[in-house]
Amino acid sequence: AFLALSAPLVPLVRRDFMRPREAGVELAEDVIANLQLLARIGCLPVLAQSSYVYNISTASMCHEPGAGERFDQAYASYIDRVTTGDGFGLPVALRSAASDGLTRKRLLNQRFTAALEAGFSGTFQHFCRGASVQQARNA
Repeated sequence: AFLALSAPLVPLVRRDFMRPREAGVELAEDVIANLQLLARIGCLPVLAQSSYVYNISTASMCHEPGAGERFDQAYASYIDRVTTGDGFGLPVALRSAASDGLTRKRLLNQRFTAALEAGFSGTFQHFCRGASVQQARNA
């Protein structure tokens, strides 16, 4: 379910549950780290209320020129690694779900890039909020 989020999951866990950052993962590294964490611990208790406010600054790297292409290439390589490579160490049984979730995140980033090219001037967070409202209307 966390792969459907458009904001990072920020788990508070013991240090021994975490692993060092994966080599070659520079963008969306939180997504890969959280996939690995959930594969190791099985489930993650969630608070009913957020304990922080997540805001994406207009100075964020996701708004830099060329960011859309860099994120698209990163997600493509992660999907390839999950489906044909070492899977980031994920159990084989979880790789299909991981690939599906990464593909949805890639498509969301592609839609954001297209919106920017069409003149959208908000942040990624504003875009995601608008996409969520639209999805709710279409449901």
